[in-house]
Amino acid sequence: MRCGGRLPWLRIHEYLLAVGSCKTLEQFLATADKEVSRLIPFEFAAIQRVGDVWCMYALGIPDSVIVSYNNYYRARQPAMLATDKEHIDPAFVLTNHVVDWRRYGRWEYAADFMLPNGLIKSITNFRPGQQITLSAHRSRLSLDYTETEVATLGILNEHLNIYWSLLTRIEKADGRRIPTESEIAERFSILSPREAQVCSLLAQRLSTKEIAAVLFVSSRTVEGHVESVFNKLAVRSREQLRERMEGHSGQSEMCWDQR
Repeated sequence: MRCGGRLPWLRIHEYLLAVGSCKTLEQFLATADKEVSRLIPFEFAAIQRVGDVWCMYALGIPDSVIVSYNNYYRARQPAMLATDKEHIDPAFVLTNHVVDWRRYGRWEYAADFMLPNGLIKSITNFRPGQQITLSAHRSRLSLDYTETEVATLGILNEHLNIYWSLLTRIEKADGRRIPTESEIAERFSILSPREAQVCSLLAQRLSTKEIAAVLFVSSRTVEGHVESVFNKLAVRSREQLRERMEGHSGQSEMCWDQR
């Protein structure tokens, strides 16, 4: 799908910066849903784990709809993957980015959940290997989704999955306290704000590619920042840099308080 210059790159960048600044999964889920309305208008939106029927976070969806959603899937488990046309195969939703549920009224999912709750038009964008998917839904009177909105959601979902992986990795860490960007900037005053941001991401053991995705820059740009950081702090490796930032270098003037 070619959208060229029609994509709202500035707003996409602002969205990714807002979500990428989140430090916890709770903040991530709330921000990812809240901010997306500036890019793709909708009545209801939700982030779901792929392969998991439970809605992890929902925006604008009444409690009654969430209860209906959970009750529907609780009744359907474990026989979700029906092969007949009376039931929906979840793979259908994941591979058809825009769905008008009125065309599939014979399907149980449409007839028993989507249509009764006013969820008439849906947009999602899932690719193999992703862990979560952001979807948005519109009512009967809403405009149809555009190619630009489909392409935009694809970009957002790709980056949301990167952020999700990073945050879940951090939450599963061994409890070591990772210094924040402001702490790094204060302690290492010779670093620029962007270099302090790169240091914070390096402390979380992100790769160059992952840092580039979080900051929405090229890998070459990240490599340049890393090289500059190494030179300014007189370190020779990422591990040595992490040790200094995490307070394991043995140099008291560079240690972090383990609060």
